[in-house]
Amino acid sequence: MKRILVIDDEEGMRDVFYRLLSNEGYIVETARDGNEGLDKVKKRQFDLSFIDVRMPELNGLETFLQIKKLQPDIKAFLISGYAVDSLVEKAVQEGALGCIRKPSGIRDVVKVAKKIVG
Repeated sequence: MKRILVIDDEEGMRDVFYRLLSNEGYIVETARDGNEGLDKVKKRQFDLSFIDVRMPELNGLETFLQIKKLQPDIKAFLISGYAVDSLVEKAVQEGALGCIRKPSGIRDVVKVAKKIVG
């Protein structure tokens, strides 16, 4: 069973991702910020992470880079409400696989997960 981590400071977004992915049979854990996400990554392996770009304390790029140090093989996709985001571009340069746009791209989350981790 594939394990997915969703990190987003908006509870509603976490809930939507959780429902969509759980309904497809994925094991899903959520975190309300980068620090909580890092704590979860330290405790168990994940196959895929969805990380919000704009969060308090650690932003999505910082969170992604720290997760990558802990689990170099984890796949990551960013979540952003902005059409153009320099943090997304930097994260992709560092190995993130892409970005889902809020809210319109949310319907593609299952398609993205299936393509990346099966």
